[in-house]
Amino acid sequence: MIDNRLKEKAELKEQLLKYKEIFSQDIYAYLKALLELEFSVIKPNISQDKRNLIANMAIYRDIALYNIYHQALNLANNMPNVRARQIYNDLTLRNMDILLWKFDYNQPSDSLSKDYEYKTIGQINLYRAIEDKQMKQAELERVKKELEELYEAKNPYSYQGNFGGPRTNWEFEHLQEIRKYETLYNKLAYQKELTDEEKEEMEITQLFYQKCLDNYDLTENDFTKEKLNFYPKETLVKHEPNLTLTIHKKYL
Repeated sequence: MIDNRLKEKAELKEQLLKYKEIFSQDIYAYLKALLELEFSVIKPNISQDKRNLIANMAIYRDIALYNIYHQALNLANNMPNVRARQIYNDLTLRNMDILLWKFDYNQPSDSLSKDYEYKTIGQINLYRAIEDKQMKQAELERVKKELEELYEAKNPYSYQGNFGGPRTNWEFEHLQEIRKYETLYNKLAYQKELTDEEKEEMEITQLFYQKCLDNYDLTENDFTKEKLNFYPKETLVKHEPNLTLTIHKKYL
């Protein structure tokens, strides 16, 4: 099922038509081309001044979101032996268990100022699996450090007589996090040869990753290393006027 934040093309075409006499000819043509998936919203096919004029408008956000998701879906489904599927109501594309692409949507909020409300659409996440023994060792050390900190962490909530509440929730989430990192540590520490599944993951993610970069008219050199909130390690990031793009590398 398509995420309910994504509007259907027919609905967007009808909404855009209402702006035909309002927008300049080039802005209207630009939005129409985005809706037809003629190019990616990442590409600077309109001046930044003109993009700023429409950045606060819901019609731009809705069409940009449609463009971002459907271009990625088309790229994935045009790959040989790959059938992308969406998980739950999330804007996530997978081929079986292989994560290909994800879009983190920024929901507009009444608490945000009108000046900010529609300017940041969200974050495009690209994924790539790589065989690199040196980086794998560095990742192993990072995971080991994360585990040590998790083992030493103390529940910040006081004892509760009844089951449930923040103390119980913290314990549950903390245990889940420990199990996740223990599984990752054991895999990094004890698996010596790549499995057939990992080789397939490398091949598919690399192909789709490169297709996305080509479609966005970017290279990895356009990204810089940054430490993002809620992500434990440095990530390659590129900031666009209304979007953020990130590259997540998995070392096998």
